[in-house]
Amino acid sequence: MHCPDNFRSPTSIVDSINVLRLTPRPIRALGAYAGREPAMSAYDDEDQMLLRTAQAVRGYLDEGYAPGDIVILSYRGLARSHLLGQAELCGHGLRRFAGYDAAGASLWTEGAILADTLFRYKGQSCPVVVLTEVSFAELGERERRRLFVGLTRARMAATVVMDRQAEAALGRALQD
Repeated sequence: MHCPDNFRSPTSIVDSINVLRLTPRPIRALGAYAGREPAMSAYDDEDQMLLRTAQAVRGYLDEGYAPGDIVILSYRGLARSHLLGQAELCGHGLRRFAGYDAAGASLWTEGAILADTLFRYKGQSCPVVVLTEVSFAELGERERRRLFVGLTRARMAATVVMDRQAEAALGRALQD
């Protein structure tokens, strides 16, 4: 079953999804909020990635979003994430997955801003999503699906923090 209707994401995010052709067919924005295009920020190394991610979070905090209104999602996943090894960002503790207890329940660190993996967060949403550690050389089907999932978690605003390779791949996709 395929439904092209999106009620959660702002129109501007849906428009960006369609421009980048992240889905096989265009989707329709049926939510009431127009929003703004997702912000894009590129980095050269891990230190810059943390800086660009922090800048995105700080910007949203300065706009008046509460720390609990922001989720930071790692595109890399838990095992390869540099971000998910950080205890805090912008002076706020990061609430991060910390393993499982003896009964198999998830354990989490204390923190005001949720930092998680893209796939663990699938099916959830938040007013603001900062999708970080985005890295790929070509915008293939797998990358399109992952960007789609990340962007559609946002109910109001989104930022994509990507390496220069991903930036170039997105640029090529926009030229096609």
